[in-house]
Amino acid sequence: MRLESELVINATLHPELDRSLNAYRCRGHLVAVLPNIFALADRARDFDVRVAAAASSTRPYTLLGRAAAKSWWEELECDTVDLAHPSILHDRSGFRFHERFIPPALVRPASGMLCTAPALTVLDLIPELGAEAVDEALRRRVVTLGQLQAALALTPRRRGNTMRREILKDSRSAPWSGLERRAHRVLREAKITGWVTNFPVVLGGLNHYVDVAWPHLKLAVELDGFEHHGGREAFHHDRRRDAALTAAGWHVLHFSTETLSALPDAVRGALRTRRRA
Repeated sequence: MRLESELVINATLHPELDRSLNAYRCRGHLVAVLPNIFALADRARDFDVRVAAAASSTRPYTLLGRAAAKSWWEELECDTVDLAHPSILHDRSGFRFHERFIPPALVRPASGMLCTAPALTVLDLIPELGAEAVDEALRRRVVTLGQLQAALALTPRRRGNTMRREILKDSRSAPWSGLERRAHRVLREAKITGWVTNFPVVLGGLNHYVDVAWPHLKLAVELDGFEHHGGREAFHHDRRRDAALTAAGWHVLHFSTETLSALPDAVRGALRTRRRA
C-alpha cells in the first residue's frame, strides 16, 4: 500500500481502502498516528511522520513551539509535536494540543500546513528556553527585534509576557549568543558607548561579522564562546578572520566567559589608543 507523501494515509479521504487499512492495522503493519490517519508502525514516532499526519488532517491545526521552530532551527530536539486548535482536544502519544487563537498575521505556511511565524515561535519558546530562543533566532537572522516586539504587542495578556518583555529589553543590542548578551550588559553597565553589534566587514570579497565594533576607530571585540568557536575548523576560521581584520587596519580584542570582567578596562584603554592614533 502506498502512503500519502510516502509517510501517512488519511482513511477519511480514502473510504475505498477501509478493509485494506483494517487488515494492515490488525497485522500490526499500520498504526493510527492521529484519528483515521495511519503510518507504518516502525515510523509512527518519527517527527516528519507526525507533522505529515497533522498536515493531512482535515482539522485546522497550527504547528507550535519546538515543532514550528524546526523549520529554521534544525538541531532543536522535539519529542512532542505541539498543535493549536480552536477547540479542546485530548493529548495523545507524540502530540500535545492547545486550545488557542493565533492572530492571522502571526501564522505562515510550512511543512504543508500552518505554523506560527518565527517571531511568535520565539516568544512561545522563551518560557522554556529563555534568552537562548531569541539569541538563536537573531543569529540565524530569521527574525528582527522589531518583529519580536510586534508579535508581543499582538499577543497581550499571555502568561509569561513579563519575562518576554524583560528578555526583549535585554536583547536591544541584538546578541547572537548568551556570551554576547552578557558582554553587551557589561558594556552598558560600564557606560561605554559608541559600539555596534555583529558589524559586517567585507574582507577579500567575504562578509565577516565582528561581534562588537567601534567602526570609526576600527576597534573590534570578539567573544569566544565554545558553542560557536569550539571546533578545529572554527578555530582556524577565526585566526584567518583576525589576520584579515588586522591587515585591514583593525585592532581585535578577544574575550571569553572567564575573561569578561576585564572587558571594560581593556576597551577603555584600546579606545584611548585608537583615538590618539
